[in-house]
Amino acid sequence: MNEVEKGSGFDSLSIDDLKMELPPPLPDQPASSSPRRKGKQQFVMVPLHWTEKLAKAKHLATYRVALHLLFQTWKKRGKTIPLSNMGLRDKGVSPREKSRALKELERFGLIKVARNRGKSPLIEVLSE
Repeated sequence: MNEVEKGSGFDSLSIDDLKMELPPPLPDQPASSSPRRKGKQQFVMVPLHWTEKLAKAKHLATYRVALHLLFQTWKKRGKTIPLSNMGLRDKGVSPREKSRALKELERFGLIKVARNRGKSPLIEVLSE
């Protein structure tokens, strides 16, 4: 039987018995335990009501356009956003897909679109 089972319990333990020494940090590791990010990683905050409505979307381009619009709205601090074809090309959205996505987002009640012939549409992201 060990001492605990004999009935001596923890009465004989002191705080010094519980201390343990940690090894020093390695020279190539930072002293802090929290990892630091290198560079800037961008992200988009998506309102929950948007996720519910986007779940009904029929096209992948709708998600891509929605995320782009949310990011641009945050960046421009809620102002109306001109949505050019060039701005979406690097996200893999063609002009035809952009048009289809805008119609779908408008149908969901997430945005208002002001279309001008020969110009980029102006988008207003609706908060509710």
